[in-house]
Amino acid sequence: MFQLAREEYHRILRIQSETLELERAKFTKCLPYAFTEQGVAMLATILRTKVAEEVSIKIMDAFVTMLT
Repeated sequence: MFQLAREEYHRILRIQSETLELERAKFTKCLPYAFTEQGVAMLATILRTKVAEEVSIKIMDAFVTMLT
């Protein structure tokens, strides 16, 4: 897990604001945290519910799709 840099966060907001209404998020004082692919895999080993398993599989699939 790592904290996004201010430039990364603003770039994401610019991309998402084209399709979403994110006016409130632009003024947040705390930068968000993000997980790496390895972080998601490690988190998936800790969370042992059916919903957590399904979500972690979808997230891993999204990482694979982004990398191909």
